[in-house]
Amino acid sequence: MTSALTPSGVHEAGHVVVAYALGRRVTLVRLGSHPVPDDHPHAEVLAGSIAGGDTRFGPDLASEISKRFNDGQPLALEHLEWLRAELVICHAGIAAEERLLGSATPEGWTADAQQGAVVVRMLGITDDPDGGAARVERAANIATSLVDALVGSGLDRIAATFSQGAVELDEAAITSLLEESGLRRGNHRELLEELADR
Repeated sequence: MTSALTPSGVHEAGHVVVAYALGRRVTLVRLGSHPVPDDHPHAEVLAGSIAGGDTRFGPDLASEISKRFNDGQPLALEHLEWLRAELVICHAGIAAEERLLGSATPEGWTADAQQGAVVVRMLGITDDPDGGAARVERAANIATSLVDALVGSGLDRIAATFSQGAVELDEAAITSLLEESGLRRGNHRELLEELADR
């Protein structure tokens, strides 16, 4: 749309606005090339990756879900909803790049694809007859439709702000920016039902 937008700024804006629309709190946004930090929820999977941005969401159930999953314990409904949202959020960065920039960068997809694979495994959708392909595609379609709906309704402004260079925003700052952009937390949460078991 405009040359002032950067792939990493647009990518992280996609994650942020879609997560917020699905009901997540955004607790941290960090932009600028840096190694994936050790305290990232999926640090062990993403070790050695270079991130153009790092976005964190609340509640952070990754450790709790990983422990239950690795211990063979069933996941609670709140865990499944969290994972469904996570799967959509994984696709949101690429969807935003494609919508606002016309194409996506391979660097943006690498970490998201690794994280998405973890989520798919924990959701157990690889047990679906198609190996989970239909639900992964639905998650990508939800991300794309949300990005399309939020262009002109805040996504553009967030992407422009994130494209101004290295920045770190805490929860109060990012929530203020989201609300000033006209976005409301959780107003598209019902879309996650499309990823439930059929």
